[in-house]
Amino acid sequence: MGAEADLHWPECSLLQAARLFGLVLGLGLLGIDQGLAADTDQNQNQNQNQNQNRGSAQQDQPQSNLIDVTRPDTAVDLSTEAQGVDLRDQASPVEVQAADPSTRVEHVSKPLRAQAELPATALTPERLYSAGRRAEPALWALLHAGRYQQLEQDIARLRLEDPNWQPPAELLLWLKHHLALEAEAKVKAKTTAGAETAPATRSATPAPDLAEAAQNELLALAAQGEVDALLTLAESSTAHWPSLRASAAGALRGLAARLHRQHDYTGAARLLKAALKLWPADRGVAMLTAWNDFNLGEDRSAAAAFKALYQAEPDEQSADGLLLSLKRLGAWDELRRLAQEPGPLQALWKRDQAETLFNQGQFVRAYRLDPNVNPALANIDSPALGLGLGWRSRSGDPGLSRLDEQIEPLMLASGWLGDLGVGLVIERVSLDAGTPAPDAQIGTWPQGQALNGAAERHMNRVAGGLSWKLNLNDYSDRVSDWLNTRLGKPQGDWQLSAAVGQTPTGGALAPAWMGALRLGQRQADVSWSATLEHRPVRESLLSYTGLVDPTTGEAWGRVSRTGLSFEGWRLLTPDWTLAGQLRAHAYRGTDVEDNTGLEAGLSLGRNFKHPDFAYLTLGPALEYRHFARNLNAFTLGQGGYYSPDLDLGLMLALDFQTREAAPWLLRGSIRGGWRQQDEADSPWYPLGLPEDAPPGVTAAARYPGSSKQGVAGSLRLEGVARLSPHWQVGMQLSGDYSPQFEEFSGMFFLRRFFKPRPAVLSRDLLSISASSDL
Repeated sequence: MGAEADLHWPECSLLQAARLFGLVLGLGLLGIDQGLAADTDQNQNQNQNQNQNRGSAQQDQPQSNLIDVTRPDTAVDLSTEAQGVDLRDQASPVEVQAADPSTRVEHVSKPLRAQAELPATALTPERLYSAGRRAEPALWALLHAGRYQQLEQDIARLRLEDPNWQPPAELLLWLKHHLALEAEAKVKAKTTAGAETAPATRSATPAPDLAEAAQNELLALAAQGEVDALLTLAESSTAHWPSLRASAAGALRGLAARLHRQHDYTGAARLLKAALKLWPADRGVAMLTAWNDFNLGEDRSAAAAFKALYQAEPDEQSADGLLLSLKRLGAWDELRRLAQEPGPLQALWKRDQAETLFNQGQFVRAYRLDPNVNPALANIDSPALGLGLGWRSRSGDPGLSRLDEQIEPLMLASGWLGDLGVGLVIERVSLDAGTPAPDAQIGTWPQGQALNGAAERHMNRVAGGLSWKLNLNDYSDRVSDWLNTRLGKPQGDWQLSAAVGQTPTGGALAPAWMGALRLGQRQADVSWSATLEHRPVRESLLSYTGLVDPTTGEAWGRVSRTGLSFEGWRLLTPDWTLAGQLRAHAYRGTDVEDNTGLEAGLSLGRNFKHPDFAYLTLGPALEYRHFARNLNAFTLGQGGYYSPDLDLGLMLALDFQTREAAPWLLRGSIRGGWRQQDEADSPWYPLGLPEDAPPGVTAAARYPGSSKQGVAGSLRLEGVARLSPHWQVGMQLSGDYSPQFEEFSGMFFLRRFFKPRPAVLSRDLLSISASSDL
């Protein structure tokens, strides 16, 4: 209700009435806050817990009539205004002192407090909770709307319903004034022909003794949330009474803070802008403005404001805002530079990086960066020792494509060299291909002739050979920093790992070297890795360790594949994930024809949310394999490994992993569908007709091709369970079924940690901790 022309003020002492109004209104707001306190206690306690979890718990210091706006944890579902504001869901850590003529916004760094108790002399219970008292805001609204007759009627009715209640004196004062204006206007209209009716509003003539009344009306409008009316009155009243500029700015900022809590950031921005024209902003107001800009998406303005606040006084609130706004802008270089200086921003930056690494499954790096990021990571870098037993069986013709493997891990060890994780696996491996049939075609000549001693020893088994693998994983930031610097901007966290080892001893040929070098990257919505590898082909005794030619006594085989593998996934939407892989390899062996192979896979998974699963996806998958030559036979020059011209599968894939940081963890992949498998014809002797070839056999002799199709499926399961703080037990199971062959394998292991571990994580799976896929 701004001051307007031709106002005749009442005869009574308005100054006294104004003071009475200020007292009543202030006590009324206290009563309203007291009534709301019970509804907001639970939400305030939630915010206190969230602030404590972020490492910033402070001692509670209750103050009366304070409105807190805090930044809640984004993992908490906020359902009421009292819980705070999210920044799209983050809110500003400021306080607003309300119901005070000099309302101000204060910067604080403590959790939400409970409302202070009312002074004993404030109001009686009858006065505080009566029907009339509860109706007072509506009465003021009728006054502001100019519905004076309705206001008179409601006051009369409430007096009858609530005899102990009396309307506020200031309300009666203004009502009397406006009714007088209306009466005067009616008289003037009757006595002055053609004269315009005087507006029933207050005079614009300044009256110094009415400044306090105008100030109280500003507070009343702010309390009732009348944005437009408050802006109008603030402008007009401060024009008449410059002494009200501070009070008007305080009322505007008090309502702005309330709108900010209610997620009305546009309305809050209007009020804050108007208040700044009336009175300079202190640190608390600047903080509120910066958070409001952030929530409006004005990231550059918010970042500049938070940076100025942080440089003036480094604290956690300004550091938090600066971190979030620069992250959303993608200003990684500036953020990294500012975080180099010791202070709250550096601590928040480290915690934020550690949380990101934890969510990406990079648990060791997260723990090394911030040991307190999650209690489940305690001692995740503990050295460990383990033992186990494994087996594998592949179908096929005895002495040829059939293979039974027994694996006895003599050592499963892990430790550290600085930031370099080291794993060592030593295994005792026994291989048995079975006894070949009398007419089995092996080596130079079909079997049936006498075997020499070397052939007998290495024809179909390896007994107790030793194999070893050494795994190295870089958990420092050196690789990431170097690559990000070369690329000019951060591209996420890079992971570098390497492995080296040898195939089992005791075979027809000397052990072969194997190794891999992997570079990968993982971000919030995408992950990929590229691997340069040299691995053994473990499909038959010939391809794995080699065989001896029964005719000549010469060994051949032991095939290795060398090439590149790419695999990765991308989160298309929160509900869908696209995953793929591509592998290209060259196949080489001793006296084995060279070959090349290509594998590809593509899958689309529907993501299902479940509290007990880290991920759970179901969707179609397409699998493809092709080789330049078919070298699946066992005569000289052949490699004894599956090398189809076409292997095409259309599958339904289910991939899952149970939740991290639990007493046990299970990861799996189950696929089922239809598969087409075509093998091309192949020469008996790919490297040319040997000198000792059987009589009548020519270089044109060939194995016929084949084509099979039918139901196919695969299963991959691995898990770990916690027996005690120092002991874990785990397993691996896998199976493949197709029209062409079947293969099943499994392993069980027991592991002891040197330091107690509170929970199981995916890093404890054998395929990760021991790189068993090498």
